[in-house]
Amino acid sequence: MTFIEFLGFIITITAMIAIVVKKNWEERDRRKNPEKYRQKEEQLRKLLKSLETSEEDEEEEEEDWEEPVVYAPPPKIPNLKKATPPKKLSQPLSSFSHTFPNESDAYAIKSRIETCRGKTILQNLHSKKDFMVLQAILNKPKSLE
Repeated sequence: MTFIEFLGFIITITAMIAIVVKKNWEERDRRKNPEKYRQKEEQLRKLLKSLETSEEDEEEEEEDWEEPVVYAPPPKIPNLKKATPPKKLSQPLSSFSHTFPNESDAYAIKSRIETCRGKTILQNLHSKKDFMVLQAILNKPKSLE
């Protein structure tokens, strides 16, 4: 576990413990002073009702006012040339003869004989100098030998 993960773990555990302690503290206060708790609940209900009514008033005001609708003009479409109809066939389709390949031909592996690329490169070298350059390129570096 890295330090950052550990730090996140500690912060999470601390937050969870704080929430549990706060709930227990509030529960204890509620049991000790039920009248005070009821007064707080009533104040919260009144506050919520006043907020709900103010939101309803705002919604009514919004319903009264309407924005004018402005429509954009339609886009201009360039003049397109009409497509020419396809030419009719001089022969009926039944007169064409076509043979389909066998299934075995479709899955057959065609093998062709190829020479190794390295062999062709070596055969195309004209001098020993070219061979030495190619050997220096392809071999291990001198530091690893």
